[in-house]
Amino acid sequence: MAREGEENPSRPSLGKGRSSEPIPTFPWKGKEKRTHPVLPLKREGEENPSRPSLGKGRSSDNKNKKVIQMRHHEAIYFARALRKTMTPSEKIFWEKVRKRRLLGLRFLRQYKIEHSNVMNVRNFFFVDFYCHELRLIVEIDGSIHKKQKEYDLARESILREMKYKVYRIKNEEASSDLAISKFINYCEQLKKISSNK
Repeated sequence: MAREGEENPSRPSLGKGRSSEPIPTFPWKGKEKRTHPVLPLKREGEENPSRPSLGKGRSSDNKNKKVIQMRHHEAIYFARALRKTMTPSEKIFWEKVRKRRLLGLRFLRQYKIEHSNVMNVRNFFFVDFYCHELRLIVEIDGSIHKKQKEYDLARESILREMKYKVYRIKNEEASSDLAISKFINYCEQLKKISSNK
């Protein structure tokens, strides 16, 4: 333990011009406090000390890939958090389709789908359930207001352009045998179509 006025020997120095500040944590990662070095600002006429040069023959695309990987990493944590906080209707549906219980099809829950927008910025959509064999997305719809409905329609059109099929089940119908039998018939039709190709 360091005494007053002494440096902490167990903690490495952050270097000249750097300080230690808490990192904001994801809500699902707990309340732990972590610290990271804050990089010095670039002064006029100086090279930025925080960014190493890319070196000969390297492009800035590598930097962009790193940012995308970081987003991918965050998306994984977000999907895990969504799986832990499923709605009762989603839990009921999940029990009916998990472990290949429905026609031997494998469904994944709270699945992330990557897409690029017009400006070529990569983002993720999180869908309630996804079956890779059929490229089928299943959404359990709760009570939604107008703005959410508009967003869902826009998102659905993007997913359909990406050749995904989207099937919607209302929240209150997730436990209904009639709704599930309709869904099973839909999946059987998709299986026949995909086996004929």
